[in-house]
Amino acid sequence: MSRVIAQQLSQQLGQSVVVDNKPGAGGNISAEWVAKSAADGYTVFYNTSAIVIGPALYGKVNYDTLHDFAPVVLPYVRDGRLRALGVASLRRSALLPDVPTLAETVPGFEAAAWQGVVVPAQTPADIVARLNQEVNKALQTAEVRAKLAAQGADILGGPPAEYAAYLRSEMPRWAKAVKDSGAKAE
Repeated sequence: MSRVIAQQLSQQLGQSVVVDNKPGAGGNISAEWVAKSAADGYTVFYNTSAIVIGPALYGKVNYDTLHDFAPVVLPYVRDGRLRALGVASLRRSALLPDVPTLAETVPGFEAAAWQGVVVPAQTPADIVARLNQEVNKALQTAEVRAKLAAQGADILGGPPAEYAAYLRSEMPRWAKAVKDSGAKAE
């Protein structure tokens, strides 16, 4: 999905946007690398929900989700490869409008996969605003929407403050879920 958005951003910005995968440790390696990168708008992290789960699961990570990153936008993604009995988000999916939410059976239940875009925390506000504008614009193009829909995505986008609030709400929720489950990564 990051490549779909990067390709569209390249067209919009008139310059190359390169996807450089840095896999490992459930996304912690790439998160740490971005957190320590120059805050100039040239390093952008297309992250998953692991950005809020990793700190709880691994115990100690070399980044602080809420302080080392400046949220840009939240492209909300749901994997649709299985037959759906219910969707784990709080609202029904536009892609699967006849499939109930699990919250309709278990009030308050939400455990949907999501992805977003962040930059290093000290990135100037005007750069964050421009990236937000361009990513939101990319998410609204017919080509990107079609490609992401084919991968099972519900596309949200939105302002940085909305994504920041979402990250703040997800951190304690997933920390509790990891603690209650007893899960630990080694």
